Amino acid sequence: MPDTSPWVNYKGLRIHGSLFKRGIVAVVREGDALSVQKMGSGKNHLFINDRELSFEIASKNQTTKLFFELLNYSKDGEAAPVILEQGNCDSVTIINPKCEEEIFWPLTFVETRKTEGLYVYPWLSKPTENFMFDEGFECFVSAGCMFGSGLIGRNQKDESFAFIKYGKEFFEEEVITNVINESGPSPYEEMLFSEFKRYLVLIKKLSAKNVEPELFYHLPYYDYILFGVMLFARGRIILPALKNLIKIIAKKTEEHADRIIRMCNNEGVQINIVSPFQNLFGDLIQDILRPCDLTEEADVTSNLLKALELSSFKIEPLKDSEAKKNEKEFVRWCLKKLITNRYDQQLCEMWQDFINKENLEEISTLDSLFKTANAVVTGIAAKGKADYKVCSFLPVSEKQIQVDYAVHSKNLAEYPAVFNITALDPLFAYDAPITEGLIFYFELCSSTISKLINDKKILDKAFENIGLFSARKSVPKSERKFLPKPTRIEEVISAEGVFTPLSFSLSPK
Repeated sequence: MPDTSPWVNYKGLRIHGSLFKRGIVAVVREGDALSVQKMGSGKNHLFINDRELSFEIASKNQTTKLFFELLNYSKDGEAAPVILEQGNCDSVTIINPKCEEEIFWPLTFVETRKTEGLYVYPWLSKPTENFMFDEGFECFVSAGCMFGSGLIGRNQKDESFAFIKYGKEFFEEEVITNVINESGPSPYEEMLFSEFKRYLVLIKKLSAKNVEPELFYHLPYYDYILFGVMLFARGRIILPALKNLIKIIAKKTEEHADRIIRMCNNEGVQINIVSPFQNLFGDLIQDILRPCDLTEEADVTSNLLKALELSSFKIEPLKDSEAKKNEKEFVRWCLKKLITNRYDQQLCEMWQDFINKENLEEISTLDSLFKTANAVVTGIAAKGKADYKVCSFLPVSEKQIQVDYAVHSKNLAEYPAVFNITALDPLFAYDAPITEGLIFYFELCSSTISKLINDKKILDKAFENIGLFSARKSVPKSERKFLPKPTRIEEVISAEGVFTPLSFSLSPK
């Protein structure tokens, strides 16, 4: 019997062929039946954590209205979106059945004669029935994590594990004795920058006329440092390992910042790299982010711990109850510092705005502190502006950042409503029960996935397939023979040499 499985094997991976033709790269480890079962065998379903998304016809609701508002605006007139007539096409949008407003539409655009697409879910932080989008956005906000599963912690038994995992459970005497960053490109980071390249194209097209596009980008170097410091306060990482972690964070920050700045400069987008935690560190910011100077002699880590009033902590593994108490005290100290230290006066005032409206008892963990920090970052770009003049552009894996601003700013008049664009990540990896689609936590076959991205240009083809797929679905079947077909995964993994994108034109119906 012929093989009817939608999965295609490639060097230890299985890639979902039907989803790839629709612009989604979904991978599992070859032979991992549990992940395949969780992922589903049909071409119409996609799982991300607790979300089960499916390709269906979108209903007419607020999201549909917002999407078509976006289609009707283009700063330079170059956008060529595929206009979908309700009921005239099948299975083009991706919906969340448990949340009828969460609809990801295929937004296609032309850049340098190449047509690509993104699945985007537009929504408002403060919903209104009378929203009109006709003047473009004044500025944009975005963010991205670093490392992914390539940042490795090792304990006293020489066991390795992904370092950035907030809910990791330690055995009774376990401590992290070393932290290393695996060499070579991280699949998560390569996906991040591939997405960011497309975001910049749309930022240019959706910005206000006669205004240079401006982007505020949250690079979470201090967030990562705080995570490491909290482990130190719990007695779960020794000082030499913490010092090494901070060196690694500093080096990675420099790499990310340089790459982001170059990409923005190439696209004519003004870039501001920001952090909500600068008031915790004061003048140490320059020392921490100068990797070449992070020597033992400089001892930046000891100065940092002194600044955070942790230099006298008794370092030993803590029981859960003690760890939670320590964390609450540390977070409370951070909050006090953030609203009183005037190293950055504007940030000081913003933390006061958001914290004063919250019950301080609810901000008792590092995770809840980060949620408030997410709101502060968006507030940096939005405060004092009119409603819907700021656009937050993030992948669905970072949607919580947009939710945090919506929750925290709800009753703050000086912080306006923000237009959110949540884009569907193009790459999903499944390794049950460890990860449910998030490539950030996927630890297997990283070299193979990176080569698929960098050598085989699999994500470039995926973005192109979104445009090809939606274009074919938006015209009568009799006319589809005149349009190129989406690229099959077999063509990508067998291709050699330089990737040449297809070029074709789309016109609104």
